[in-house]
Amino acid sequence: MLSFQPPYQTVGGYTLLPDHATEQLRYVVPSTPQLRLKPDGHVDFSLVQYLGGGAGDQKVEGGLLTFSAELTTDLEEIRAQLDDDFELQPVLFDQGTVELIALGTSSLADISGDSAADSPFDLRVLGSGKPTLDVHNRVSFQLLLDAAGAELVEKLLDAPDLPIVLIYRLQLSGLRPSYNITIDADWEKVYSHLSHRLKANAYYVAADVEVAVEKALEANDISIDITVFGSSEADRTAAAAARRQLLDWVMERMFEPLLSTKPDLAETVVDTVDDLLFSLVRTVVPGVSYRLRSLTQTQIRHFNIRLDETVAERREIVPQGTLGGLFRRFQVDEQGRPNPDWPALRASLVQKVNLNGFPRLEVAVGVEDRFASDGVARVEVELR
Repeated sequence: MLSFQPPYQTVGGYTLLPDHATEQLRYVVPSTPQLRLKPDGHVDFSLVQYLGGGAGDQKVEGGLLTFSAELTTDLEEIRAQLDDDFELQPVLFDQGTVELIALGTSSLADISGDSAADSPFDLRVLGSGKPTLDVHNRVSFQLLLDAAGAELVEKLLDAPDLPIVLIYRLQLSGLRPSYNITIDADWEKVYSHLSHRLKANAYYVAADVEVAVEKALEANDISIDITVFGSSEADRTAAAAARRQLLDWVMERMFEPLLSTKPDLAETVVDTVDDLLFSLVRTVVPGVSYRLRSLTQTQIRHFNIRLDETVAERREIVPQGTLGGLFRRFQVDEQGRPNPDWPALRASLVQKVNLNGFPRLEVAVGVEDRFASDGVARVEVELR
């Protein structure tokens, strides 16, 4: 599974995330959206401007914007820049949205009457959509624009920094470490300490055993280095949980429980003792007693402890770019020289339709949302 374990490698503007289990696998996070190309190679973008006014004073009255964008990765390009022979896979996202936002100056004042609003900008969502959430993350827009919007979209073809921004908000799931514990211990001394404090073949309640183990760890200067990742409440309590896990680990290897003679309870816990689920015994059989195991020095020397925890979480990435900036690759070549085909391409992207002489009729259709109860499948409006 994808891992959020840093450090992250960046190649050609793409971030590579590791896999939690496969060393040579990397997941590629896309960086910048692009305009989609049609099968014939033409850019999937169209702006229709509707003109009105007098015969000698035509002006833009509105428009219709249609385009498609995608957020993808060029794995071959990335592989060519890598020194290591990694297996590359594109990140697949769990969910996401895409918004087209126009950014303009705000003339709004706050409620107190102060002339300075909370934000100097007026954010207007022109449209939103859902990406396909596959390797291409494609999204399509078809938007009705007012006069100002239709003029602004045309201008961005020549001024890529104009403030119409395409914003992807995508969520992906992965694993990240919660805590890691390194323990430096002389387990022979710990076992010897317990042997002197606890009588052989005598059973002790769990509370007394825990106290004896804690004192043995303290008396033998056990070095515990705990690294906690993250700042959430769960992360802040990870250290306490880790110390509890250490206590279970010692009890599991140096003690054995006195199992109940009841058949149902005995069958429940008998398999857990040898399957490293020792702490479960106390849950299944409350009040169970323990005695110290008889261990040889060879067995104790093979004790090795590594305590860590990995949790799954969901994170959001927000790739974005100005709509005009997405035309950069059509305007210049890889060396930054002007593309001679751009003027012709630009002219094909914008169409102007004169509405003078065409009768216009506005029709408002109100439908109450009772389709399910009334069995209505659709509503048709016919204009004659």
